[in-house]
Amino acid sequence: MALLWLLQALLLAFAALFLLSMARLHSSTIPTPRRKPTTWLLGTLLDGTLVDVGLRHRFYASQQLLLGPIFRVVGFFGRTTALFVTEPPDWYRKADSDRSSFRAVVPHSLLGLPMGEMWATHRKLVAPLFSTSSIDSFLPVVHAKSVELCQLWREQGEGGVEVDVHKSLSSWSLDIFGRVACAHDFEALACDREQRDNPYAEGAKTILHELVRRFLLGVFAPLQRRRIRAFRAAVRTYTSAAHAILRRAEEGVQEAQGSLAAKLAALSAHDGSRLSRAEVADEVTGLLIAGHETSSNTAAWALHLLSRHPQAQEEVRAEVARLDLRDVKLAELYGCCLLQGVMYEALRLYPTVPLAPRLTPEGTTFAGHKLPARRPLLMNKVALCNDPALFPNPAAFDPSRFSRGEYGAHGAKIAAFGSGPRMCVGYRLAEAEVLCLLAHVLRHFRVAPGGTPPVERYTVTVQPANGLFLRLTPLQGATDCPPPREPRVLSALRACLGQ
Repeated sequence: MALLWLLQALLLAFAALFLLSMARLHSSTIPTPRRKPTTWLLGTLLDGTLVDVGLRHRFYASQQLLLGPIFRVVGFFGRTTALFVTEPPDWYRKADSDRSSFRAVVPHSLLGLPMGEMWATHRKLVAPLFSTSSIDSFLPVVHAKSVELCQLWREQGEGGVEVDVHKSLSSWSLDIFGRVACAHDFEALACDREQRDNPYAEGAKTILHELVRRFLLGVFAPLQRRRIRAFRAAVRTYTSAAHAILRRAEEGVQEAQGSLAAKLAALSAHDGSRLSRAEVADEVTGLLIAGHETSSNTAAWALHLLSRHPQAQEEVRAEVARLDLRDVKLAELYGCCLLQGVMYEALRLYPTVPLAPRLTPEGTTFAGHKLPARRPLLMNKVALCNDPALFPNPAAFDPSRFSRGEYGAHGAKIAAFGSGPRMCVGYRLAEAEVLCLLAHVLRHFRVAPGGTPPVERYTVTVQPANGLFLRLTPLQGATDCPPPREPRVLSALRACLGQ
């Protein structure tokens, strides 16, 4: 009898869940991808509609074309989990997003804090650290690490061997972060050369994987205790580096005082907000999360595109030949229109962060549909960046789009670095890193595609799934200096002779 009652209770519970799911699925007029019999239980991502979760950004773009200006995906039991649009409503730019995943990792940082008074205080303190003059002071570090990277690639590619540029670019980006943020050489490139593990590189991977894990598992994430312990150890790797540099700065070590961590602490003391060491350490780790993979992935995709377009590669090489990379300034890099076009084409064709969420306010509508409150509304950048109304012949790689103003200032039209108050605070440093690196590579190598085309994988960012292999042929007489200028007398003589 008891077993019979239990079975009846289970059947009633199952029926109730089924009716709840059906009600949720049909309660909104917002279209969804084609539903299957299992959609009501498992949701869009797990019902078999999406074949490869690593390519979900491409799936969402295809659905945008099919379903119109807005569509939704559902999760367990038919609950709407996200809304997708290409042209966000007016309130989107100033709205905030769910910060819970970041808050679990770096609670006292711009990434983890919700928009409000404390967030505004942090933003006010951090923004001056990425001014144009500050970026110019960081460029010698970018130059030095780019030279080191080119030397490593020269060694790895000897004899025509294909080089996995993505792996090394990740180390390059990490080393720049270490020098700029903590005045400390993380030696990630050195470890690549010696083929040994690097605690900072492993720590960065662990932290980024934890973000994905917490997003996917939600409230169940803490159950994996081993992963939690590994994540905490990885965070300590970076916070201890930040604490160490702050101690050295307080002791008067000049090199330490030039780091982002020390400058942030000094600015907060002068401002009166007095950020604690823990808060400064959180902010430094947050900058790592925001900037590490984004710069290296953008540079990798840019080199991939250049390798498949040799004529464009030669044109950009000619443009950067006039730069003195040993003492280049941000304004000079910004003066290279084709070079910037390559970077923004990479950000358009392979958006590093392809989905940008904001939480829907109460009582809003869009395209004639009522929006559920407090749900993520995501700008579908892949669909946006392939809109022929914005980008004629969108599938084509065309760096000259920059000169025609198709991207807007700093990629505003494709939200390359976000939009509104949540726009990336370090976008100038990201641009400087990628532009400087591309200029170095084009001065040292002719870039050709490897034998295996890269495959995209979307985790925290869009990156090559199994590396990105290129053939790098060293150029004769490669140098970081511009060609010597001809004396004016000789130039005038040649002009008179018609040469």
